[in-house]
Amino acid sequence: MVTRMIFDNYGVGKHNCDSHIESMEYVVKFTRYMLGGSNSGGAELQIKEEEEEEEEEEYYIKSKQDGDWITFHGSPSSFIIMASDALQLWSNDRIKPCTHRVVLRGNKVMRYCLLLLTYSKGTLSVPEELMDEEEHPLRFKPLNHPHYVALQFSDRSTRLCLKTFCGL
Repeated sequence: MVTRMIFDNYGVGKHNCDSHIESMEYVVKFTRYMLGGSNSGGAELQIKEEEEEEEEEEYYIKSKQDGDWITFHGSPSSFIIMASDALQLWSNDRIKPCTHRVVLRGNKVMRYCLLLLTYSKGTLSVPEELMDEEEHPLRFKPLNHPHYVALQFSDRSTRLCLKTFCGL
């Protein structure tokens, strides 16, 4: 549904959208953020040692405009849809991936999240409809998405930058 909305918003045809959806693989993953251990999520983990009675927020998204952290106030049944590097490439740098962090406060030692991830089974490239010479020249080379994802997960201490990896 979200993919169709994005394709429609950018004027990329239904045929391209259907083809793109068919080329995707969907993965449901449980991830955890915990004190003093390895974290399986792709977010930054920040630990607040002091007791903060009034602030229970645990999830923050970094603003692209000024770099401030925006608190997400959600219920336990809330969900967030966030852009990834793949969407940044597909949109020719119009849509930026989200930086987020999880903050554990007080006596909380662990937090679980359920992720629905989408991966291309092959090569991602910018659709012709999203390129023009003056305002939006091509900004990325085609990307072998499975290879890129494998490199991202091979060393958790280093985060690959899409622009460095396949930018023009």
